Amino acid sequence: MFESVPLWMMIVGFLAMLGPLVTLHELGHYFAGRLFGVQADAFSVGFGKELLGYTDRRGTRWKLSLLPLGGYVQFRGDMNPASLPNPDAPVVPGAFQHAKLWHKALIVAAGPVMNLLIAVLVFAAFALAYGKIDDSGDNSLTIAQFAPQSAGAAAGLEIGDTITAIDGEAVASHAELVEHVVLYPGKSVQLGVERGGQALTVPLTIAESVEHDRFGNEMRAGRIGVA
Repeated sequence: MFESVPLWMMIVGFLAMLGPLVTLHELGHYFAGRLFGVQADAFSVGFGKELLGYTDRRGTRWKLSLLPLGGYVQFRGDMNPASLPNPDAPVVPGAFQHAKLWHKALIVAAGPVMNLLIAVLVFAAFALAYGKIDDSGDNSLTIAQFAPQSAGAAAGLEIGDTITAIDGEAVASHAELVEHVVLYPGKSVQLGVERGGQALTVPLTIAESVEHDRFGNEMRAGRIGVA
């Protein structure tokens, strides 16, 4: 139904999503480490060569690195950004490897917990911004008018008919009707209809509508041409 997204857009979208998500994930580890007295020697956005950065008063090096593929936090006592222990490192205060076991467990868990909180906040933001479809009011499936060249009118539907089912499956709202139609252009279905107190079955072939988005991508959607 949908043409593929251009490769460059997929790459840009991937990097735009991965960078902030991984950085926030690592911030979860960082703040949990601070809570339990574990020293972070470095916090990097990206990997590889450092492009710019500074060292704060706690001794943590904050830096922006060359490859924008996420980031990492390197705790004291780690041999590398993967948190492998350095066997030659002396026992020093603030080292991750010498923290209590339950402290280390919570530090490790803080990253995924941060991602979970982000997901909750994103969905909450969408709910606040766009709300939800209110199905509590009038959500009638009674046909009030037809679009030009309506597949529904051509199949014999009439104004005043109430759509009750598609292929024997009951539909109770406009959203449910759309789910059964928009993804299936060209499909032949049996519409259950109530007309003047009588139950009818009307065979109908879902029409195909070709549309283009602002990026030039082509989209084919099913339409029956009723409102």
